[in-house]
Amino acid sequence: MPVTSDAKRALALLERVQQRVATNDEGNGVASQVQADLDLLTSLLQNPVLRNILKLEDSLEELNQHLVHHPSLLPSDFDIDKTGTLVVNQNILQTHRRISSKTKGGKSSPALSNASSSKQSTVSPETHKREVDKTAAEFQQSILQAAAKREIIAIQLNKPEGQSLGFSVVGLRSDHKGDLGIFVQEIQPTGIAGR
Repeated sequence: MPVTSDAKRALALLERVQQRVATNDEGNGVASQVQADLDLLTSLLQNPVLRNILKLEDSLEELNQHLVHHPSLLPSDFDIDKTGTLVVNQNILQTHRRISSKTKGGKSSPALSNASSSKQSTVSPETHKREVDKTAAEFQQSILQAAAKREIIAIQLNKPEGQSLGFSVVGLRSDHKGDLGIFVQEIQPTGIAGR
């Protein structure tokens, strides 16, 4: 449940408690101290700065849900306005939803289902496999073309989360020959690629 909703419920409960304390006040010091404490809590929950902070907390949680389902979202795809409200580019969400539906057999992310009401396209597993195979073949062909008769060695590296692969690449360009390609510049002996 959003934090802002919790704060609104807490404020409503505090106001009810304040009314009961006020009606049961017998003029003793204890009740007036309780009333002062309740007034302080009420004013805190009504504070616009606290409300913006709580709204920001809700926006960050919503953004986290978007990122869980679509980790390719970029900082330019969303913003948080001055009030703390998350503003997400709807075109980006629709694009991610279409990509997601193609790669997941038509199932959309529950976190994004309320974002807009665009139609979801479904792709059969056979069609998806043909598309992946076609893309892989095109990619392989572009690698062969770019290699220009140089030796190609395919290496599969498994990258654990939070670790570097341990190598850096550089793109080279010549004034006379144009783009020369992308080359491995350095391999760190202690990195995954160096093992």
